[in-house]
Formats: sequence, structure tokens, C-alpha cells
Amino acid sequence: MDVGIIFSSLFDFLKLLLLASFFSFILYKFFSPIRQRIEDKYSLSWVKSCLVLNFSVSFILLVFLFLHFMFIGFFNAPLRDPALEFDFVENILLFLIAVPRLAITSIVLTSFLLLFELVASFFMDKKKSFFSEIKGVVISSALFLVLFLFIFDWAPLGLFIFVFYGYLKPLPLIFLL
Repeated sequence: MDVGIIFSSLFDFLKLLLLASFFSFILYKFFSPIRQRIEDKYSLSWVKSCLVLNFSVSFILLVFLFLHFMFIGFFNAPLRDPALEFDFVENILLFLIAVPRLAITSIVLTSFLLLFELVASFFMDKKKSFFSEIKGVVISSALFLVLFLFIFDWAPLGLFIFVFYGYLKPLPLIFLL
């Protein structure tokens, strides 16, 4: 095997790790005070406040993402016979049918996010110094990249198909590879 390929692959992984760690650290700094307020206000444990925050944020983001793609499909679809188009009530019904799928997907994402938060908190000091926070976020981001690039590479497409189509059975197997 060529040594140049190994070093370039490692360099690309480190670039991706730097980018993922940067965005993860920004999200950590933004959502950490919100999680702390939820913990104090409702007297929840750390794990429960993380679960509440992760579920609510992922559900809201999935709802906005679903509505975004729904509006894009509505406005960019070619003109058809008006009798074949969905009316407003049918569009609302399609959204209401998708809400349980969005909730299930949010539960799955919440459990994945909790794993990475536990790993990050394990490597952070109790004092929460700046460098210990960066160390925890970088290690958690590295675990995330290894899992979702090499082990669960099918997960993003599978979640997308589940959210927008609700099933995997009739799809050709080439989409899952």
C-alpha cells in the first residue's frame, strides 16, 4: 500500500475532525447554558436534562427540515392537473402523519447524542476549563466520525428515507449500500 495514500487519508480525516470539533464546540457552548437552566428549573439530573434538550432540539430541527423539503417540493414541482394536486387539508394531513415518524427519529437521534455527550463529559474535568472542554469535544467528535464514517455509514440515508417515506421495504437494495 502506498504511504502517500495513508497520509492523505489521515490528513483528510484530521481536517474533518477539526471541522466537526469546531462546530460541536460551538453547539456545546450554545446549548450548555440552556441544559443547565433546564436542569435547575425542573430539578432534573444531568442525563434527564440532556435527554429533554436533545429530544426537543432534534424534533424541532426535523420538523423544520421536513417542512422545508415539503415546501421545496410544492414550489418546484412541475405544473400538473389541478385535480391531481394536494390541497391544503391533504398537505396538513401528510404532515400530521409524518409527526410520529419525526418523533421516533428524534428518539433515535437523542440516544445517539447522549452517547457522545457522555463520552465528552467523561474526558472533561470537573472544573470545566477551556482545554478540558476542547479535549472532551474533540474525542467525542473523533468517536462520532469513526462510527458514522466506518460503521454506521448507512444511518443518515436510512433516517432520511424513514422520515420522508416511512419505510425501507420497497426500496431497491442499491440505495442502502
